[in-house]
Amino acid sequence: MPKKRIASIAKEYNVSVDELQSMITFHLAEGMVSGRGKNLWIDEGGQTIIENLTPMPVMARGLALRRCPNKSFLYVKHFKTNEKIGVRIPSNMNNYKFDGKVVYFKEVREGEAIKYTLIKNSCTVC
Repeated sequence: MPKKRIASIAKEYNVSVDELQSMITFHLAEGMVSGRGKNLWIDEGGQTIIENLTPMPVMARGLALRRCPNKSFLYVKHFKTNEKIGVRIPSNMNNYKFDGKVVYFKEVREGEAIKYTLIKNSCTVC
């Protein structure tokens, strides 16, 4: 993995360049960064550190069981943990029938809480 510009890394991780620059000043050594301003280049070691620092949503899949009493959510049996969880459905997909179908969702960790959101392109035959 060669050096990458800070702008391409920010675009890849959906983070602003300013936020990424502040991360770089606090967590990377001077030898990992070359250039200045928005023309910063990050080497391989720095890229792995940035990858570990940025929160990335975890993609998962499960079997849709039924709708929750709140129609914005769906009960899904998570394949990895084998537990029933509530997954938020986008508002434009509220009329779809999900029962018995495999759906893909993302897990976003905020502190100790985990939020699950359905990925829009996962249910093509609904």
